[in-house]
Amino acid sequence: MSKVLYIIMNDIHPGENHSGPTVRSLEILKEMNLLHSNLDVIRGKSPRERLEKFKALDSNNRYDFCYIELKVGVTRYYDTMLLLSLKRKFKNLKIGMYYRDMYWGYGIQVSKGYLKNLLVPIANKYHLKFLSNIADVMFGQSKSFCEEMKKFVSGDCELKIISPGCENINVPKENPSGVIYVGEIDEVFSGVELLIESMFLVNQIKHVPLYLVCRKHEYDQSLLLQKANEKYEWLNIEHHTKETIGSVYSKASLAIIPRYKNDYTKLCLPIKLFEYITYELPIIAVRHGEVSNFIEDHNIGYVTPPDANEISENVLKLIEESMLNQKMIENLKSAKRKNSWNQRVHQITKVLSS
Repeated sequence: MSKVLYIIMNDIHPGENHSGPTVRSLEILKEMNLLHSNLDVIRGKSPRERLEKFKALDSNNRYDFCYIELKVGVTRYYDTMLLLSLKRKFKNLKIGMYYRDMYWGYGIQVSKGYLKNLLVPIANKYHLKFLSNIADVMFGQSKSFCEEMKKFVSGDCELKIISPGCENINVPKENPSGVIYVGEIDEVFSGVELLIESMFLVNQIKHVPLYLVCRKHEYDQSLLLQKANEKYEWLNIEHHTKETIGSVYSKASLAIIPRYKNDYTKLCLPIKLFEYITYELPIIAVRHGEVSNFIEDHNIGYVTPPDANEISENVLKLIEESMLNQKMIENLKSAKRKNSWNQRVHQITKVLSS
């Protein structure tokens, strides 16, 4: 019987809203439990809690492999101690790690402090090298993301692609006519200005509500969205947990991914892309790297330039042409089957068991 060790380095607090990394970690955990009957899991609310749980593991355990969901950025002291102890405690253990974020390689400012912005890229560069000296396999979310990782990882470490996954849920059969956007609202990364402009043009022709789901504290800091919310009756801003977000998805007939301004986001396949696919929503996206390639490869939506007129035209086309919409929904169902969390865990197991 196979025995697997799974380590989650994101701080997980029961009952709190789940970020993208936490959603991913818990979905992987759910599928790991289904696939591997003999699974040891290290998780906790803090690095110190995780290290204590790791120390309690019996060093005589013989694991087939260890899979680690890393936190974003440089790990803290106790997580670093856990990683350093891993191969000493379990010799010849094959280790795979999922590395989620390389923002630091693209001049993205993380704070207002000059010194911190200077040091963060250097620290992350050496930290990725450190991780790749421990890992046998580093997983990245897309082909271009892994190509970028090659610059920083140890030559002995393999690179494999493993993007986020889709849940296997039944989607209610209704006839909604709204548009949904879920995620960040930062004006550099999200394209939220283009989204609002596009939906303004749509609503000049036909009333189509936009359901924009974001974190409350980010909305409280966004003057752009606060002003738009006061001005446009078709704009509905909501804040949801993973457990409640299905209620807003049931109101939408299509989704939008409007980001286009930053070179780093060209590498990324965000969780929200696969959440849209989970709910079988045709997607309109700006032509921008991996997301637009994925949409075109699976024929699950439209890809446009960063132009509000073209986006609005495609929104109206998808809402008004039911046969076209239905064809895309069939493609979405196929994409959901091929890109499920279950498939991701089978892929992790195959790579790390070989």
